[in-house]
Amino acid sequence: EGEAIADLLRNEFPNAKAWISFSCKSSTETCHGERFSEAVAAVSQCDQVVAVGVNCSAPEHIEGLLLSAKGMCQKPLVVYPNSGERYQKDTGEWTDLHENSAERFNTLIPIWLLAGAKAVGQYYDCNHLEFFLKELC
Repeated sequence: EGEAIADLLRNEFPNAKAWISFSCKSSTETCHGERFSEAVAAVSQCDQVVAVGVNCSAPEHIEGLLLSAKGMCQKPLVVYPNSGERYQKDTGEWTDLHENSAERFNTLIPIWLLAGAKAVGQYYDCNHLEFFLKELC
């Protein structure tokens, strides 16, 4: 998928700049099943790609993903993980946020920076934004 976006940039939007990020299901694989490090290496070949990263993925996977990609490209690595919640098919609900507090993210951010992240953001869904804002403020 990332290579298709890089090709689209080259062929249809030659003056555009972008960063490409991947959602990942583990510390090594994208949700589509590719090795994250190989996906990073492939898209970083495109001159129009100014950064590569991981988005909407569980916080516990971020460090491993960054470490696997660190030597694969010279582009900045960016991360914006999800809250870490788990969807429970049997109940149709998401797990409790209690262990995914702003305090927990504040301890993870320096780890991600040491692992190679140049920019760290946070994905918030509308249902939990108020919780995180209260925690941070």
